[in-house]
Amino acid sequence: MSVKSQKREKREKRSKWGLLVAGVLVAGALSLAGAFWATQQIRERRVTVCRVGCDFSKISEAIAALPSPNTIVLRPGVYAESVIIERPLSLLGEDLTKTTIAGEITVRNAQNVTLSQITLQGSLHVRASREVRLEKLEITGGGGDGLAVSNSTAVRMKESRITDHKADGLAITSSEVELEGNLIGGNGGCGIRADGTSRVSGGKNRSGGAQVPQDFQTIQEAINAWQPGMGPNSAGNLCGPLAPALLTGTGAIVIASGIYRERLTIRDKAVYLRGAGIDETILDGSGFGDIDGITLRGKANLTLEGFTVRNFRDDGLDAEGPIDLTILKSAFIANKSNGLEIAHDRVRLRLQQSIVRENRNYGLWVLGIENIVECRENTISDNGTNYGGLNPDIAAMVMSKCQGEL
Repeated sequence: MSVKSQKREKREKRSKWGLLVAGVLVAGALSLAGAFWATQQIRERRVTVCRVGCDFSKISEAIAALPSPNTIVLRPGVYAESVIIERPLSLLGEDLTKTTIAGEITVRNAQNVTLSQITLQGSLHVRASREVRLEKLEITGGGGDGLAVSNSTAVRMKESRITDHKADGLAITSSEVELEGNLIGGNGGCGIRADGTSRVSGGKNRSGGAQVPQDFQTIQEAINAWQPGMGPNSAGNLCGPLAPALLTGTGAIVIASGIYRERLTIRDKAVYLRGAGIDETILDGSGFGDIDGITLRGKANLTLEGFTVRNFRDDGLDAEGPIDLTILKSAFIANKSNGLEIAHDRVRLRLQQSIVRENRNYGLWVLGIENIVECRENTISDNGTNYGGLNPDIAAMVMSKCQGEL
């Protein structure tokens, strides 16, 4: 073989080896790319949950069946189940107002969990977890704390509502929590309770509150804007070593001094109306037709403080429904029917340090003695008849209770 032929053969061998190596590298790269995209598909897998026509019909079934991490999308509906999350997971509702979990959610021993766009009728527990994001949630109506966080870090809640729980709105133990732009109001305990080992930061959180006429021109406009569950936290906004600016607001609609010529209707809401004083904030019905001053219907909860309701052609206040009514340092004067008419067996009235006088028919009329939870330090006088009921015996019992004889 000539020298020239030998050189050509060597070049061809080197070329073949080069092509072989390149082929191996390309194959390896494709294999890695395939594995990468497969991993991406696992990581980004999204499934749906609804009663009919989705990947799963129950949230717990979807969590149990899927690899981790994953995203579960809840279609609108009510899911009557309790949910336990113990691994990376995103649980997203399609519509906050129409996606409801009637039960509890527990996040425990987990990392990288997101809950968003869900109404939870119950409590949320976060235990021994980290990187938990809670966004645009409605947590309401629980028998204990609304949100309980313990032994957890990097828990962030924003633009959510925690309302109407029997105990604290948010209870924090040995945890790191950031709160931004939330509403925490109307709870039976504190708005936020934290122990000395916790770090709680954030801002723009409110317990509810509005001012008339600064925020709204009329009292009824403020009531209409008031959302169910809002109101003062019974034990105060903050309990524990927390910055006062962390949760602000009175939980009340505060009405400035003046004469307000309007009627008020409250239905299915918990509202605290706080006037400037019995002689300062006046709801006046002069010139109106045959209407009540304040009408309460549905499942309502009203605290009225520092008000006078006068000159309405019907009742000063008429309450019908499962209503919790507290009247403090207020007056019902010169209304053309009754000062206060309690016309439903599920109304519970607390009347304290108030005046009911010069009303044409009855000062205080109730359906039964069980309507009166508390009646003390009031002046009920100079009405057509001071106390009334379905029969004279009920009227006599109401009078005795209000005068301290029962």
